[in-house]
Amino acid sequence: TAPAVTTTASAPSFANAHNCLQLAALAAQISKSMEASSGNLQATITNEEKVLQALASAAPSQIRGDFETFATAFKGYAQVLAKSGYKLGAAPTASQVAQLTAASKALDAPKVQAAEQHLTAWARTNCAGLAHTATTG
Repeated sequence: TAPAVTTTASAPSFANAHNCLQLAALAAQISKSMEASSGNLQATITNEEKVLQALASAAPSQIRGDFETFATAFKGYAQVLAKSGYKLGAAPTASQVAQLTAASKALDAPKVQAAEQHLTAWARTNCAGLAHTATTG
């Protein structure tokens, strides 16, 4: 008989190149998806919510709460965006602009800004120089 082969499964690591780049590019990904010139807005929003939730679920405990804070704020903004009737690639109406302006304040809330700063700091510390390649500003 062949000798038994044993393997040791290691816990998945969030701090790998793929996840670090996703973290560093989070704002750019969301911004880009919302600027699409055509397509299904609800599908775009649903996809971004899934990306955020997957990252939040996979994130280490040190930043999981920050991801969840950001994901919750984004979801609130995205729901207003979807309910506003805005169509990707079209000029928003005055009513839509007012709704989106009010909803965007949630993304500027001190708690969300603090979470974003913590995520950025964590990426700089833990992603071995990968974060700077995808930052937005």
